[in-house]
Amino acid sequence: MATLLSSLGLLLGALLALLVLPGTLLLLLLTVASLFRRRPDNARPAATGRIALIVPAHNEGWHIERTLTNLLQQAGADGNTDVIVIADNCSDNTAEVARNSGARVLLRNDPVHRGKGYALDFAFRHLCAGSEHRYFLIVDADSVLETGFLHALRQQFACGSEAIQCRYAVLNSADSLRTRLLEIEMCGFNLLRPRGRAALGWSVGLLGNGFAVRRDIVEKVPYAAGSLVEDLEYH
Repeated sequence: MATLLSSLGLLLGALLALLVLPGTLLLLLLTVASLFRRRPDNARPAATGRIALIVPAHNEGWHIERTLTNLLQQAGADGNTDVIVIADNCSDNTAEVARNSGARVLLRNDPVHRGKGYALDFAFRHLCAGSEHRYFLIVDADSVLETGFLHALRQQFACGSEAIQCRYAVLNSADSLRTRLLEIEMCGFNLLRPRGRAALGWSVGLLGNGFAVRRDIVEKVPYAAGSLVEDLEYH
């Protein structure tokens, strides 16, 4: 009986190893490829055209002011960017805080169709119908941009990119062991894998926060993604 159980255990272990082998090999490939990442041509003139910096927000009034202060400073330095908050099904003061901060506010109230995907679709359709924005950048209501972010984004669009996924990391990574581990996890998910995919010429995907897309792409492929993983669905 002991020998039989041992053999079954070895067989089960071998089967499990075979199941995870493809994923392991893919991660190894992406890790190696990330060492040979492509660098943007910094000598190329930055793309012109107005950017809509879109912040989807649902009851974010308690902390969105920090984000908007940062985004409005970056937009002011760029000189051709608008900060637009989608106050989506909010029952708090998100819209009021956003207006007082100086951002443009779009109100959306739809108790049936709830979620970030519907909010983004609403914003894209509204802006495509009545604005001159050429690029859309999505930033979550708890995030900030690094200095020079918008210039780097324009340079990447100047290289011909149709959609761009930006790296995002933990703001307070030094606070605790938990935040350090979270930063390591996010580096693997938001940096290592996309960098490897880009080096191989593959699509890096969309990760929800910090992605940008050209207006003509949204017009050709509307953001009809209403699931909990709307970024993956749209990609």
